[in-house]
Amino acid sequence: MEPNSAFEAGMLTGRQQAFAMMAYKCTYSQAVCLKEIHETRAFEHLGLSWGDFCTQRAGISRQTAERIIQRLDEFGESYFRLCTITRISPDAFRQFADRVTAETIELDGEQIPLTPDNAQKIRAGVQRLREECRRLNNQFRVPGKIVEYTIRTDDIIKAVTARAQIARALPKDELAGLRSLARYAISEWTQVAEMLATE
Repeated sequence: MEPNSAFEAGMLTGRQQAFAMMAYKCTYSQAVCLKEIHETRAFEHLGLSWGDFCTQRAGISRQTAERIIQRLDEFGESYFRLCTITRISPDAFRQFADRVTAETIELDGEQIPLTPDNAQKIRAGVQRLREECRRLNNQFRVPGKIVEYTIRTDDIIKAVTARAQIARALPKDELAGLRSLARYAISEWTQVAEMLATE
């Protein structure tokens, strides 16, 4: 075994063991470390197979380790950042992944930083999104992406309606902008409806 390889393998293993990983609490850094160990085959410098490394050194099954790596590849940092605040399945995350970045989540038209201070607000918002996704899936039996479009459209309508309800108190430029937006939305959605119309 080459000294440098052995040293690097030991360092990676030490970092990984220190995490005391559980799949649903795995952080982005932990996932990156696990992926690096897998891709560089550092476990071989310890005389272990990948499966043995997972169980003996990482404290998780091979299947769990590979799920973590798969989630890292598919979702990137945003998924793991959100998971440190609230538990969320990959299927649920896919339905509103477009709302989440490594730093924020969009809830009710607002970008909420993914920080512990916002944990309660984020958990409540994610729960609302889950319930809305379930309701729409049960009602319309539509693909997940359509559910996401529906939720986004609903958010926009609610936000614009809230402003329209106080139209008399709005500045003239905002009121004109809202009127233009309404006309534009009607025109665009009419075109979409015509494109989707069946013979």
